[in-house]
Amino acid sequence: MGQRRSGRRSHRYPHTLLQVLRQEWGFKGIILADYGASKDTVGNLNNGLDFVPDEGQVDQSYNPQLIQAALLAGQVTRATLDQHVRNILRTLFAYGVFDRPGYANSDAQIPVSADESTAEQIEERAVTLLKNDGVLPLKPGIKKIAVIGPYANLFVTGGGSGQVTPRAVVTALQGITARAGNGVSVTYTDGQDQAAAAAAAKAADVAVVVVGDVESEGLDKSCIDLNCSPSDLQADEGMASSGTSPCSQTSYCPANGTDEDGLINTVAAAQPKTIVVLETGAPVLTPWRDQVPAIIEAWYPGQGGGTALARVLFGDVDPGGRLPATFPQDPSQLPTAGSQQQYPGVAEEETYSEGIFVGYKWYDAHGLTPAFPFGYGLSYTTFQYGPLQVRAASANNQVATATIDVTNTGSRNGIAVPQLYLSKPATSALPQPVRQLVGYSSVTVPAGRTVRVTFPLNDRSFATWADTGWQVLAGCYQLRAGASSRDLPSSATTGSGTTCAGESAQLPTGGNFDLPVPPTATAVSLSAPRISCARAGGKLTATSLESLRLGMSRNAARRLFATVTLRGRRYMDFFCDGPQGIRAGYPSPRLLRTLRPVMRRRTQRRVIIILTSKREFSLRGITSGARVAAVRRRVPLTGPFVVGVNHWYLLKIGNGRGLLKVRHGIVQEIGIASASPSLTRTHHRDTVFLRSFS
Repeated sequence: MGQRRSGRRSHRYPHTLLQVLRQEWGFKGIILADYGASKDTVGNLNNGLDFVPDEGQVDQSYNPQLIQAALLAGQVTRATLDQHVRNILRTLFAYGVFDRPGYANSDAQIPVSADESTAEQIEERAVTLLKNDGVLPLKPGIKKIAVIGPYANLFVTGGGSGQVTPRAVVTALQGITARAGNGVSVTYTDGQDQAAAAAAAKAADVAVVVVGDVESEGLDKSCIDLNCSPSDLQADEGMASSGTSPCSQTSYCPANGTDEDGLINTVAAAQPKTIVVLETGAPVLTPWRDQVPAIIEAWYPGQGGGTALARVLFGDVDPGGRLPATFPQDPSQLPTAGSQQQYPGVAEEETYSEGIFVGYKWYDAHGLTPAFPFGYGLSYTTFQYGPLQVRAASANNQVATATIDVTNTGSRNGIAVPQLYLSKPATSALPQPVRQLVGYSSVTVPAGRTVRVTFPLNDRSFATWADTGWQVLAGCYQLRAGASSRDLPSSATTGSGTTCAGESAQLPTGGNFDLPVPPTATAVSLSAPRISCARAGGKLTATSLESLRLGMSRNAARRLFATVTLRGRRYMDFFCDGPQGIRAGYPSPRLLRTLRPVMRRRTQRRVIIILTSKREFSLRGITSGARVAAVRRRVPLTGPFVVGVNHWYLLKIGNGRGLLKVRHGIVQEIGIASASPSLTRTHHRDTVFLRSFS
C-alpha cells in the first residue's frame, strides 16, 4: 500500500481503508503498509494503517518516539492507538498464534518434491501459445534443434517482492535437451554473434529463440520493447546486487538494451521453422511476429520452467495460458502514448486520464486491433462453443447464472478457457466499456467430449458506480462468451427495469453490492453421447461426425453405437444399415506397410476415415444423392480417383480433407479423412488410401 491517490499515499486514504475496507466490506484483519512506503506517523495512525513492516530499517514512521510525540501533542488519540493494537491482537488470536507452539524454522518441513511438481504444473498451465502455423508441437523425426538466445540458459525472476532464490534450476536449454533425448542433437548459442546464431539455426531442423526482459518492483522499463534504451541497464545493475539479474549469472548483460528483435529477425531469415519463446514480465512489442511460425509467452517460468516449456514444445501437455493483458501492435496503441503525465509521470505522480477504459477496455473503446488481445491463447486442439444460456438465480451471492457447453472438436485432449463478458447500458453521464470480463474458467476437455461451464453472477457483476454508489442501471445487458475478448461467438441478453428483445432473464434493479466477487465458475464433464442411427444427423466437421472423430481408437468408436455390423473387413466398421449408413475406417495392412514405424504405431486401429450415406449430414452443403456435376460447378474438387466402380473426389473442409464417393455421377457417401501427409497428400498415397475403403 504505497501508491498515491489524489496526491495522498493509499495507506493515508481514509475512504478506502476505513469506509470501504472496514465498514462496507467488514474487514477485521491487519492493514499494513508496503515496505518503505510509510512516511507520515500522524496521517497513517489516523487514517487506518495498523502495522509497518521492517520498522526501524526501511521505515521509521512507527517508531515509539514518534508515536509518543503524536500522543503528547494531541495529534493522535489513545483510542485510535488502542484500536490499531486491538486489530493486530484480534487477528493473532483468531488464527491461533498464541494457542500453539512456535513454528520451527527448518527447511526439513518443506515437501520439496511435491512443491517442485506443483511449480512445474503451474507453469505448464501458464505457458501461452500466441501463434502456431503448424510447427508445434514438435514432430517426431527432428534430428537437430538449435536453441538460441540470452535467456535460454538463464534463470530470471522479477525483482523486489518477486525475488526468489531457487533450490535448483532447469533452464529452457536444459529442459529441451533432456526432453529431446539421445537421438536428437541440441546446440546452443547465446546470440551475441548474430551471424553465428543464424548459422546454427540454418544447420538445424528447427530453431528455438528464447528472449526476454528483466523487471522489478520500483524499477520501471522505459519502453514496452524487448530493446529498451541502454539506460535501463541501471535496473539490471540494481537487481544484480540482489542476485536476481541475469547480469549476475553471465559475463555480459543480455537484459534490457540488447538487440533481441534483431536477433529474432536474423534467425528467422535463416530458418523458416523458428519458434520464439518470450520470458517477460508483461506484454512486449513483437514487430517480427509475421516472420516466425510460432510464438510462446512463457512469462517468468520459475525454477522448473525449462521442463514445463519443453513439455509444451513437444506436445506432452497442452499450453494452458491465456493473456491477462493486451499485446499492442506498436507503441502508438498504448493508452500512455505521447503522455508524459500518464507515464512515466511528473513529480512522482501519474495521471490515469483514460478513466474506466483501462487495459483491454482502451483498445475496445478506440477500435484498435492489437497484436494479441486480452484473454487470447491457442491450444493444440480446437473447441466449439455452444449457445449461451442465462437464467435468473436466487442462491447466496447470485442473481443469475450463465451456462455454455464447450466441445473439444479435435483429436487430442486440450485446455479450454471459456470467458464471459458483459456489456452494460451506457448514458452520457455514465459511459461504459464495450465489454468487461465477468467470469472465466480453465478446464481440461478430453478429445471429442463436452464440458458444461456455469458462471455465477451477482449484483456487482451488473452494477455501475455512480455518484450515489453502486446501482444497476435500467436497460439491456448483453452477455457474450468465447475464447478471448475478441472471439465471443455466443451471446444472450438480460434486462433490468425494461423489457429487451430476446431477453433470457430479468434482473433486479437493486441489490446487495457489498460482495464484489461472485462464486467461481464450475465445470461439469458431460457423458459421451451415443450416436443413434435413427436420430443422427447434421453435425459433420473437419474432424468428427457427432462424437465419432478422426484419431479415435476402434474400441472407443464402437462404444458410440448400439450395434456394429462387420462386413468381413478387418479395417472397416459398418454401424448403421441402408440409408442410415455410417462407417469408420482404419488403416489397412497395405496402407500400414507404406508408413514409417512411428507413424504406423500412431495410426494402427485408429479412425482415419468416416463416411455416411445419411442425407441428414452435410459437407460444405453437399449431401448424399447430389449430382457430382452440379457440385463441381460450385466447390473445387480434386479427382476423380477411380477405384473399381467408385469415383472418389477430395475437397477442402476447414483444416481437413472431405471425401465424396460417387457412382454413376451420383454422390453415394460423403465423409472426412485424416489430413496427415504420411497417409495422403500425393496421388499414389491417395489412391492406396481410398482403395481400402471402396
